[in-house]
Amino acid sequence: MTVFINEAITAIDHLPAKERAMTYSLALLSFALLSVISVAVVRRRYPEAFKNVSPGILSPVGALFALTASFLIADVWNKNANSLDVVANETQAVHQILNISPGLPEPLPDFIRSKMDDYRRLVLEEEAPALSQMKTIENDINARTRRILYDISAATAAQTDPASAK
Repeated sequence: MTVFINEAITAIDHLPAKERAMTYSLALLSFALLSVISVAVVRRRYPEAFKNVSPGILSPVGALFALTASFLIADVWNKNANSLDVVANETQAVHQILNISPGLPEPLPDFIRSKMDDYRRLVLEEEAPALSQMKTIENDINARTRRILYDISAATAAQTDPASAK
């Protein structure tokens, strides 16, 4: 049972943010509904079962439920914010590469511009539409984008000019 729960949580964590939030919400709703149905069945079958249960117990149970929901929502919110930060950092890095490349010796600026056009095309035309189906960072599209960036880095490092020019 523990393995099943861990695999389910791992699978949920790999969903896009919107689907993850919906899944957690449905899981919490299902748990609450199961609890209400269980109490109703027990009360109908054994009317005296809850005779000595204080209504004050509902406040702590409600508080635990609210805390659980809050932590799950905060987790989804943080992962979404982290994703936005990653996109902003990548955009800034691409912008810096394009700004710095004209100052490099020929034919490097044209090579870098060409590779960055390939990178842009790959990200916008292939990666962006496929993001909702990607489960891990290890996939063909990411491997090709990393290869393009590596080619730029290798070509820059292969220049014989002083390091300060790079």
